[in-house]
Amino acid sequence: MNKKLTSFTTLLLITCIFTLLFTGCLPLKPGAIRAKGRIYEQFTIPDNHNMYFFKFAEFKGNGNRVVMDATFNDKNIGADSVTLNFSYYTTGITKKLDSLSITSKTIVARSHSVQYIYTERKKHKYMSRFSCKMKITDYFALFNNNSWALGVFETSHTDLLISTKKTNKYNRKLKTDVVEIVTK
Repeated sequence: MNKKLTSFTTLLLITCIFTLLFTGCLPLKPGAIRAKGRIYEQFTIPDNHNMYFFKFAEFKGNGNRVVMDATFNDKNIGADSVTLNFSYYTTGITKKLDSLSITSKTIVARSHSVQYIYTERKKHKYMSRFSCKMKITDYFALFNNNSWALGVFETSHTDLLISTKKTNKYNRKLKTDVVEIVTK
């Protein structure tokens, strides 16, 4: 009887340890909602408002590429900003940008405070990571047109990149699923 109790206790203890280890390795994203195609996430945060994360926008041109994501919350849409984080893939090392602009037909949204994060080698290119803030009302106005142009301004060079077809498709979806809702 004592031997059965000991093996049962051992089995129970091992099961508890594996359960704790397994659940400790799962991602913690309470309240996350993923949209079709996983192009954005919405998180409910304290004070009854939402944080949004737009996962993907890609721009190409002149042999260079930019991959960008955007984060904002819906608490104070009119007075807030959107944070844009982007990777700039070029053949040379880029550590300083003067400004960034996104154009959509007649709308131009601009950021003059682009912050450098790091650079690393990716195959035959350098990937430089940057972050900047942009006025959120300007950013939302861009969604009135699906195709965008991105201007990356360095002291002695300007790079113009165009949004990919996939990004244009995502912009249509983001406009109807998020932008139209949070701006009303």
